[in-house]
This record gives sequence, structure tokens and C-alpha cells, in this order.
Amino acid sequence: MLVYGPLTLTAGQQSQVNIGSYPDTQAIVIENESPYYLMCTIGGLGNIGVPALTADAYLVPTSFSGNVSISTVDYLSTATQAPSFVVFVKTFGLMDSLTMSLKNGGSTGYPISLGKLQSIGNSVNTTVTGNTLINDDNPPLTEVIEVSPQGTTGSSSQITPGTAPTGSTFFLDNSGNLTIRGFNNTSLVQFLQFLASTGAIQLGDTTTTTQMNGNVSFTNPINLETATIQDNGVPIVQTNSNDLILSPLTSGGVIAFTNSAQQVLFRMNYDGSLLLNTPIINATGNVNMINGGNGRDTIILPIVSGGVVGLANYGGTIGFRLNADGTVTAYNGVHLKTGQIFEIHTFTATGSGTVTVNHGLSSTPTDAWATTSASGSTQTVGVSGFTTTTVAVTLGSGLACRVTAYR
Repeated sequence: MLVYGPLTLTAGQQSQVNIGSYPDTQAIVIENESPYYLMCTIGGLGNIGVPALTADAYLVPTSFSGNVSISTVDYLSTATQAPSFVVFVKTFGLMDSLTMSLKNGGSTGYPISLGKLQSIGNSVNTTVTGNTLINDDNPPLTEVIEVSPQGTTGSSSQITPGTAPTGSTFFLDNSGNLTIRGFNNTSLVQFLQFLASTGAIQLGDTTTTTQMNGNVSFTNPINLETATIQDNGVPIVQTNSNDLILSPLTSGGVIAFTNSAQQVLFRMNYDGSLLLNTPIINATGNVNMINGGNGRDTIILPIVSGGVVGLANYGGTIGFRLNADGTVTAYNGVHLKTGQIFEIHTFTATGSGTVTVNHGLSSTPTDAWATTSASGSTQTVGVSGFTTTTVAVTLGSGLACRVTAYR
């Protein structure tokens, strides 16, 4: 086999190749590595067309003189970006296997498409060979792939290197920046973005929902800024400014708040009980109202000098107080099954006849009664009346009695 070439081709040019005549040349192969369609005139054989980027094999007649004339007829639309504009002519003798296959009508594999490096038509040194996309030794942020549908603004709108044009559905550069967009109805929305400059990975955008069909594993903590984690539309974790709101995950689950050292501060146990390991403060933010102690104990701490709060309403009005001396104050009375008692006081009355004694209540009693302290006495002892401040008690001579008043 002999090889003639490469012959460089240009549009509208005719080239002449002189090779060995018959019988030295029995068959020829024309390898067209250019983007041009070639018309080849082979002496004694006539005109033969060879498409762009194609090789084909031919037997020559006994009258072949060795002259081959090659003319460029047409070219591909990517002619200005083609890596090659040459043609080769190869000759084969009588004993070459290709010649024998052509004469015997056997398979030769021709015509074949030439698997040469082909430019994909952009402005960087990106080539395709087989199934490999190559883009080496170019400056950082060099665009490798940019795809824009018809009617959108493509690479002409790109201002910042490494940033996808506003109309691109797919953008990739050699620094690792990647943006994938798609049409949601008629709007172009972002599905995925890798930002090499910040190391950020963005899934979806604010107008779409990102659905995870499989399990998701996080190696590092999740940082929620103003996001919400939901379960079937119901918020499980949500943030609002500096507030964090948790909702139960399951009916039997445990919810816990911890500090940065992973110490449990507040926990709702699976049985519904609460564990407090840190104080709960009042609305002013400076006094402990309820403090969790050891184990499951709860300690009530003083909030005013003279008492502690046991119960208060939503507005902070104290309704029940355990005083420092151990007594209990019920500000709105103790409601019984029938009726109610706000105050009750027991005191001693002494003397003869009708005596007046202060009852110690804040207003007129609802009722009062007296019992004699003299065992077995049959003399008259009783309460004959009361005012806002006193109780009138009728006694026998030299008797003493206990009086109880309430309202």
C-alpha cells in the first residue's frame, strides 16, 4: 500500500494526483478528511463522489493511467470550524487483501465515516473523540457547554464568567460551575446549580418544589435560615426570625431542645411528661417562674418578696399563691361544689353579755358562728350580728368562746 497526501483543499479548487498506473495499482482508497463534498475523476473509471469526512474504496480498470483529479463541490455548514481540510489517496496492489476482497465481492467495511476529532462549534478548544468530551488547558471559567432554546437569550447575555446566561437550560464551565434549568409551564426555572466560587449547591428555586423520592443523609448539621420542614404540608420545623418552632413528629415521639453542647434543656417524653433542665422565665425575662430540678422534680422559685407563684392566668394575674410562711392565698376564692369561700378567720371572744370583736376579714362576713369553751355549759352562746369589721357575740357570765367568720 502506498499513501499520497495530505492534499490541502479549499473551496472551488481542483487538485491533481499522479499515482501508479495499472497493473501496479489495482485498487484505491480516497480518504476525505475535509468538510467538502469531493468529485473525483479517475482515469478510465469516470467521476466518483466522496462525501465529507468519509473514506471509500474502488477497483481501477486495466486502462487506469494513474491520474486522479479532485474538485471541491460543496461543504458542511461547520466548514469554518473543521479541524482538517485534507484528502489522502491510498493505492493497493494485486496481492493486497483489500484488492482481493473487492474483486471477490467480499466485505471491506467501506465506505466508512472517519472518526476524526470534530469541533462542536463553540469558541473554545472542546473536541469530541468517540464518547469523550475534551476541554483541557484553557483558562478558568471557560465555557464548555451552553444550551439555549430558540426564543430565549443565550450566551450573548452572559456578563459574568462562570455564570449561566439567563436563557440557558444547560451551562457548564471548566471550573465546575453547573446550572440546569427547565420550563415549568412557560417559565424557565432553576432545577440545579453548582457554584464553584462559593461551594454552594442549590436545588430548585423559590417557585418550585424539590421532591426527594429516596432517603436523604446529611453528614453535617442542617442550617435553617427562614426555611420550613413539612410533613404532608404540616410544618415540623420552622424558623421565624430567631424563633424555632417544633411540632410533634409522631404521636409517641420525643421532642427535645438542646444547647450547643448537646445538653437537653427541655424534653417532652414519649409518655407525655415534661423534663425541665433549665429555668422557665417570666415575661420580663429576668425572674425564674419554674425551674427544673434533679430528676423529675419541679421547684417553684420566688418572684416577689413574700411569696411564690403557683398559678396565674394568661395575662399574668396571680390567682393562687403559696406564701413564704407556708400559708396559701386564693385571690379569687376557693370554688366548692356548691358556693365558694374567699376568706375564713377563727378568733376568741370573752366577757359577759353581748361583746363586739373584730373578725379580721376584708369585708362583711357571709356568716359567723360561735362555740363555748366551757365544757357542758348550758348558758346561751351565739353570734347576734356582724358588720364590715366586727362580729357581735352574746355570752353568759364569764364565758369564753371560739368564733369563726367567713365570706
